[in-house]
Parts: sequence; structure tokens; C-alpha cells
Amino acid sequence: MRKLLFLSVITGFILASCGSNPKSDAEKICNCREKVIKQVVEVKGNRSFKDLSKEENDKINALVKECDDKEAKFKEKYKDAKATEFKDAIDACYDKVQKEYEGKLN
Repeated sequence: MRKLLFLSVITGFILASCGSNPKSDAEKICNCREKVIKQVVEVKGNRSFKDLSKEENDKINALVKECDDKEAKFKEKYKDAKATEFKDAIDACYDKVQKEYEGKLN
């Protein structure tokens, strides 16, 4: 019986540590935004944004909408208790991505 209780408690701790938190959710949003940037860089190539076809723009806009929807869901989730932690994690990740892709979107 003690082993079962011990295993139950350990399993609970493991599952709790694997759950979502503001930092991991912010990382999901950031990864989504980075995916959009990679797609834009790939599609755009050496062309300007105004030279992209409607299909290319639609594909990029669909990815952006997907990220916007995820971000709205997480902002709602963290609107009270951990809003600052979530915002700070998103800002830090965006800064990292922006530095990585600086100059590639011009």
C-alpha cells in the first residue's frame, strides 16, 4: 500500500512538472511566430513583399492567424495570475527571434 501511495505521489509531481506554464506556453507562441518568419523568408526570397502572389500571401496569413489564435488563448489563460510572467517570457523570446532574423525580412 505504501508503494502505491508513493508511486501515486511521484506520478503526480511528474505530471505537474510536465504541465503547461507561462514560460512553456510563451515558447509555443514564439515557435509559432518563428515558423511564420521562416515561411516568409522562404517564400519571399529576394523579392519585395508587394511582389508576392495572392496564394503566397494567403498561406502566410493563415499561419499568422493560427499564431494569433494560440496567443489569444494563452493570454486569456494568463490574464490574471501570471500575466506578467507570460508577457515577459514572450518578449524575451521575440527579442531572440528578432535578432536571429534581423535583415532577412527587408
